[in-house]
Amino acid sequence: LSAPAGSGKTTALINWHRLRGSSQPLAWLSLDKNDNNPVRFWQHIIAALKTVHVDINEQLPQLFNAPQPPPLEALLLMLAHTISQVTQHFILVLDDYDVIHTQAIHDSLAFLLDRLPPQIHIAISSRFDPPLPLSRLRIRGQLKEVRASDLRFTQEESAIFFNSIMGLRLSQNAINTLVARTEG
Repeated sequence: LSAPAGSGKTTALINWHRLRGSSQPLAWLSLDKNDNNPVRFWQHIIAALKTVHVDINEQLPQLFNAPQPPPLEALLLMLAHTISQVTQHFILVLDDYDVIHTQAIHDSLAFLLDRLPPQIHIAISSRFDPPLPLSRLRIRGQLKEVRASDLRFTQEESAIFFNSIMGLRLSQNAINTLVARTEG
């Protein structure tokens, strides 16, 4: 989900899950600039996964903090193996991924994306396309994209919202002006 600030990305993700009536558990991670440390980033992902009952061996989070931790790829393979043991499908949301600027995090997430078990689905919201192998995921049919244009109201949707839902009884001219000024 890639769109500018204020486009309703977070709201869209919450409502998409709710309106689908999805029985898939949702693990949510709202990122901030402090998550640019790879250890912190992956520890927060592990904590989010625990909220949907992914049974993570306590040794795994501790390995991230070890004085001489194993290579990150080895830890991510352990994480992928743990996820593969889960019987129910679930969704991991990485909200505000645009705050992540550390290349090691992008590389490690790309590494995991290439090895994801089918039980996990990752939804990423960002103000711009993340530096991940999106082309490869597109070609494999593993990527669904939502852009700013998908989040904008059309003239017709705006008329329904303002007049039918909000009961404002605006003229079509007023609706056209509002849609133009707010870019949908």
